[in-house]
Amino acid sequence: MKTPTQKEAALTALGMNHGYILALAAPSLLERIKKMEHVPAYKKGLLEAEQQIQKNREKITQAKQKQQARKAKLAQIKAKQQKEQGKNEKER
Repeated sequence: MKTPTQKEAALTALGMNHGYILALAAPSLLERIKKMEHVPAYKKGLLEAEQQIQKNREKITQAKQKQQARKAKLAQIKAKQQKEQGKNEKER
């Protein structure tokens, strides 16, 4: 038999699982569900999942921005190398 603490932890985990899936697949549905009455532990899990998704999205956005900056810098380097190579060929 589960203790009250174990039950609360299980409900929080369940809320987090549901919240994570809903935040990815149906954010508007998650917003509606958050407004309903729930067991506090379950609602806590929903909110934690939403926060985790937001953190993950921020990390992904930052990584994409870094990748784009690196691609742009690489393109500049390649263009400069081609330009220098063209000058060297004209000199010959």
